[in-house]
Amino acid sequence: MLATPVFFRRGFTLIELLVVIAIIAVLVALLLPAIQSARESARRSQCKNNLKQMGIALHNYHEVHDTFPPGWIGVDQATRTHKAEGHTGFGWGTMLLPELDQANLAKVIDTRESIAHVSNRPHLIKPLTIFRCPSDTGPELWSLTQAGGSSVLTELASSNYVANWGTTEVDVACAPGKPCYSDGAFYLNSSVRFRDLRDGASQTFHLGERRSDFDLKWNATWVGVYPQGEEPFARIVGVADHTPNHPSGHMEDFSSMHTGGVHMLIGDGSVQFISVQFISEHISSARTSTTKPGKRSRRSTAPINQATSNGRRPRDADPNEEHRVASDRAQTQASDRTVARTFRERAVPGRKSHPAKSSRK
Repeated sequence: MLATPVFFRRGFTLIELLVVIAIIAVLVALLLPAIQSARESARRSQCKNNLKQMGIALHNYHEVHDTFPPGWIGVDQATRTHKAEGHTGFGWGTMLLPELDQANLAKVIDTRESIAHVSNRPHLIKPLTIFRCPSDTGPELWSLTQAGGSSVLTELASSNYVANWGTTEVDVACAPGKPCYSDGAFYLNSSVRFRDLRDGASQTFHLGERRSDFDLKWNATWVGVYPQGEEPFARIVGVADHTPNHPSGHMEDFSSMHTGGVHMLIGDGSVQFISVQFISEHISSARTSTTKPGKRSRRSTAPINQATSNGRRPRDADPNEEHRVASDRAQTQASDRTVARTFRERAVPGRKSHPAKSSRK
């Protein structure tokens, strides 16, 4: 009787298994950034689309009322004069609700009463997707504290979009006894029309992004100005005296969670991603069209240390090197100022500059 041969199935060795795991890990590491980039691209597209919908809503509002909505409403009920934290406090976002398919919410909000009235409080915490940028993953609600204190006045729904106040200091302009007027398109009891955009609707910002930072208490809302709150005006309007995502980090500036810049709604209904590079390219193209042929600026990229060594100049060094480097530095600083000025100009609908200058640095 012949013996039956026995076959042994060969399995993976430990080394082979480790190699396979390493290969899979490398592939995952390569794919994850691409997946995250695709997701962020989709979120940015949705964020841009939200602003486009608001642009259509603003145009529809103008068609019905022959004016854009006010930045917010504030009236002294005793004297019937402008008052920054006066009656009723509702802002541009509340005015646009019927145009944003939120007619039911607009009906239950009593705009004849104050924003702080007990009948309106349940509606202040209504989170609306249209006012949220998907790239900003902050909570849907935030607590507004009393100015100069820590007690919570109310809960408010979050928003990532604010209206263009202009280039002046909002807290200074809206201090007690001040008219709370600015050079932008949205301010206290404003009634700006298309004909007031003397630089053209396509050259004027209307809305822009505002990122949330709950550690720094950077929060915006679509509701309006809640009286006696901490920095109440900057919750619904943005100041354009700094470029987007400025490193100095002021809450009232335009900012976003996107790398490099923010989405801005233009008066003609278009949306542009505004970055320092975007502004610089527009400045360069404008200068190119006015530069004489054959003229080219000579710029050196060599650092100062390359021209000097231990306080003594090498024999073969260009004697004008330090002057060129210093000139380059001055040109860079001047370019930064030009970029900031160009951004401010697009925030002012009626003129290229404004006499009021910001005191922030």
